[in-house]
Amino acid sequence: MNASGKEVHERSDWRPPRDPIFGYLLEQACLGALPVYFAAVPTARVVRHDPAFRPERSPDGEKVVQRLMADWREGKFHNLWVYPRGDLFVCSDDYFTLAAAERGQPDYLPCWVLGRPDTAIAKDIQGPIDPVALNRMLGIQLCPDPAEQNRGKV
Repeated sequence: MNASGKEVHERSDWRPPRDPIFGYLLEQACLGALPVYFAAVPTARVVRHDPAFRPERSPDGEKVVQRLMADWREGKFHNLWVYPRGDLFVCSDDYFTLAAAERGQPDYLPCWVLGRPDTAIAKDIQGPIDPVALNRMLGIQLCPDPAEQNRGKV
C-alpha cells in the first residue's frame, strides 16, 4: 500500500496539521521569491512540525511506512519537503516518509529545502531550482505561458 496525495488528504487521520510557515514559504517559492534547493539532510536534524501527529500509528499507516521502506530498498527514494529552523529542518507534510526514515535510520534524507540550507549541516546541495520548473513539478500553472498559448495559431 502506498499513500497517494489524494488519499492522504481524504483521510482525516492522515491529513497533516496546518503549518502556516510551510504554507507561506511554499507560496513564496512558487512565486519565485524564495529559492528551493535539493540537499541531503541528516536524518537526526529533521523534526516534525507537530510531534504529536503520527499517521503511521493509524489503521493502515504501518502498511504505508513498510511500502516506503521497500521502495527505498529498491532505490526509489521519496524526497521530503522541509524548511530550515536554526540547525534543524522542519517537516510539515511528509510524515509517512519521515516515519519510515525514523525507523530505518538512514544517515541522510533527500529533501527539497525551502530556503538556502546551511552548508555545514546539509550536503550535496543543488540548485536553486527554477521557479517555473518548481511549479511544473508541483502541477501548478500560475499564469499561462504566452508562447504556449499561441503555438499552432496562424
